[in-house]
Amino acid sequence: MPDIDAAPPTTRTTEDNRPPPLIPFIDDPAARPPFARLFSEILAPLARNYNLLPDAALRLFADELGENLPLSAPALADIMVDMAPSLDQVVTLPPGTAFATSSSEGANPVVFSTLAERVLESACLLTAGILPTSADTKGTAQFVPIAHDLPVETAHCVLFVLSRPLPGMTCLVTLPTDIPDSASMHWEAWQSGEWVSCGTSLSAAPKSAEFAVPVPPSHSPYDFPATGEHPPAPGAGLLRCSADSPFTLLGEAGVRCRGSVTAVQGELVHDEILGRSDGTPAQQFPLRQPISTTYLRPLVESVQDAHVERWTMVDSFAASGPLDRHFMVNAATSRIAFSPDPQRGGTPPPGATLRIPSYHCGGGAAGNVPGRSISILQTPRPEITGVFNPYAAIGGTEPRDTHRSYTARRRPVLLTGASATAQECEDLALSSGLGIARALCAPTAAGSQAAAVKLYVLPTAQPDTLGRLTEDQLTPSPDAVDAIRRDLGPRLPTGADIIVTRFPLMQISTAVTVRAEQWASPQERKTLARDACLALYRYFSPLPGAGPSGDGWPVGQSAQNSDIHRALLDVPNIDGVTRAELRGPSAVPPHSLVCSGHHTVTCITFDGQTDYDATFRG
Repeated sequence: MPDIDAAPPTTRTTEDNRPPPLIPFIDDPAARPPFARLFSEILAPLARNYNLLPDAALRLFADELGENLPLSAPALADIMVDMAPSLDQVVTLPPGTAFATSSSEGANPVVFSTLAERVLESACLLTAGILPTSADTKGTAQFVPIAHDLPVETAHCVLFVLSRPLPGMTCLVTLPTDIPDSASMHWEAWQSGEWVSCGTSLSAAPKSAEFAVPVPPSHSPYDFPATGEHPPAPGAGLLRCSADSPFTLLGEAGVRCRGSVTAVQGELVHDEILGRSDGTPAQQFPLRQPISTTYLRPLVESVQDAHVERWTMVDSFAASGPLDRHFMVNAATSRIAFSPDPQRGGTPPPGATLRIPSYHCGGGAAGNVPGRSISILQTPRPEITGVFNPYAAIGGTEPRDTHRSYTARRRPVLLTGASATAQECEDLALSSGLGIARALCAPTAAGSQAAAVKLYVLPTAQPDTLGRLTEDQLTPSPDAVDAIRRDLGPRLPTGADIIVTRFPLMQISTAVTVRAEQWASPQERKTLARDACLALYRYFSPLPGAGPSGDGWPVGQSAQNSDIHRALLDVPNIDGVTRAELRGPSAVPPHSLVCSGHHTVTCITFDGQTDYDATFRG
């Protein structure tokens, strides 16, 4: 039997300039190898060459086969914007305002951009003074301006009169006092005729006399009367603070403002001309940059003479009519595609210039940058003195499957005789542009006569400043559920159905005691307790960009006490963990995810003394 693995002859006639045969011809039929081996030998060189293709070629290849590869997702970051001191104006950040990390050796900066307009308020301090807590703000006879070494009794407060209200902003108030623990300070804002609490306020930095006071969104204006040397202040914003015990003012007060914006990894591309329509169906136009539709679904405008028509992005032309102006986006190839059937989605008129006002590009796991790594406003503005992200960005993921491995894991068939697999259902949900962060399809068991399967989905969500997520945030919207069902319906066998639902969530709460490093001040211990609490929320999170390995909490994995220690490994200034108590289910069902309930962290001193003021409850 000839050896089919042997190299073919190297001598060829001038008439036969073809390359050597992949498998030499075998004359004796009885000596031929089994068909399975023969087929494997044919495919082996193809697999090797396929695995050498670049990602761009792989995506084109998959597109020709009619398969959309799950692409990378961009990360989200909350960015704090510090306004210039004594600035009294409204600052507007337009869509596309770009922030970036500082570039380091061997690493390019990661850029984040806003996708919507954000209006930030800034005010200056008109006057500040002492006033009885029970006094009417219209009666200024008892108002005493702030002075050095001025005592403040328990029944009094420090009143701050700002040039304008600051709804939704953070007011950074400088107030030097002799109070050893700033946690005993209570801050309130004037809202529609009454004082409301501002919630928890923290020192902007350890051992600092500057307090970060979150102003309620309903902060309303107040016409403050004249006081001594200060004229009336119509439309002013009022803040006040008090304490549980008397204290003394040690210096002058000051105010500056800070606002927050949500930015998405990548950049906003503006006013790109796609080309000119020839009036035929199925037109496609390439984009200059790779497009991401996770957080921004673009529009297309067709311009002819003075007439402008707007076209809307859809995920399928199946529900479109002849009067609808619809287009689709192939994010894998970064192309805009119009309907091949004029009765479903319409066709741009011939001669019309097609343009896209704006679209978002960017994404990947590189966007999950740590806290305080975003520090650059790419287009400097005199009203802004600094930017930073207090917490890590989350949600950035790499393409989940590049089809690079020829021996990739196989997924079971969804239903007997179906053309769709569990992997295809998950990929469709993830690449739908509906903000789905994770998906898991539970196939029908072998031999089952059931005509329905479950697709568990987890929507993309932005935690609050502590990393907390609500149940509503982790539940897909009815519109997203309906859209996924519509897209999957044609791929299923006749009579089969798919149930799209959220992942079952198992809440994990913790009670932790950590020991601070030696020489840590009371304020540093409070900050440490907060940082540890934040690390626990990030660790016990189902979202990509968080979790034990950055991909979200693994499906069906139970939490252990040892996970608390792993979550706190990278928290600075911790000398050790003295108590780690985990509260929650001991076993997690196969298709469930773990999420955070409530975390309580107490930071004790280096010598083991309990500091109840350094307890943070999330």
